[in-house]
Amino acid sequence: MILCSGCSFTIGSHKDKDNNDVDYKHWPEFLISQTKNVALGGAGNRRIARTVLENLDDSIKAVVVMWSTPERYDYYMPEKNAYKLEGASYTETKQQYLKYFYTDFNMFAKTLEYYILIQNTLKAKNIPYIPMHMGDPRYKDWDQDSAYGVNVNEYGSMRVLTQEEKKLKVESFLEKTEHHWEENKVIKKLWNEVDWNQWVFHKEYGGLWQFTNDGNYKWIAYHPPEQAHKDWAEQYINPRLKQLGIA
Repeated sequence: MILCSGCSFTIGSHKDKDNNDVDYKHWPEFLISQTKNVALGGAGNRRIARTVLENLDDSIKAVVVMWSTPERYDYYMPEKNAYKLEGASYTETKQQYLKYFYTDFNMFAKTLEYYILIQNTLKAKNIPYIPMHMGDPRYKDWDQDSAYGVNVNEYGSMRVLTQEEKKLKVESFLEKTEHHWEENKVIKKLWNEVDWNQWVFHKEYGGLWQFTNDGNYKWIAYHPPEQAHKDWAEQYINPRLKQLGIA
């Protein structure tokens, strides 16, 4: 059994412009072996890490994770005995968190710590692991296109940035911490603890997001379409699974 986790780029939970459910197959359904998909739409990296830890047992022969963007805030609600997943929204409690507690350094440091936690846990258990990202792990959700010189129109059709927009430099999380020596020292240490050679990337640090743009797939409800998921699995994940002896 291959354990898969992530956010909506892994499980779905999409809505169209009329708020209707949009359902189709995602990359775990195109892998070469039986899968258990524990992803949650809107999940941040804290929740993704927990779904992996909560579902490890003797049936798991490999783990494939498509991590989300660092700024997402997940929190436990004792009164509901459940996690609240805020995704990329600015609603409810997250508004207060962003106002009083959020810092780019804090969220990026935590994300790197979650990467290292799962990496080292699976290494200790001798479980093959393939990490990847919904986009580029260095950028926020809403910067994924701008950082690569593209943007999306309403409902997700891609467009090229205007010359004026290109002048607006998008800083990565790494670049943001360069302004603060102590923060940068911590981030560099954590960054170097991540085994990036394990990761599946599209080009340098790109993920399914950049793969979808470069392949000129038509976005559906701001998410990659089924064909992009199928091609991503066949071109990137399945070859790595075969290398690891998983079939």
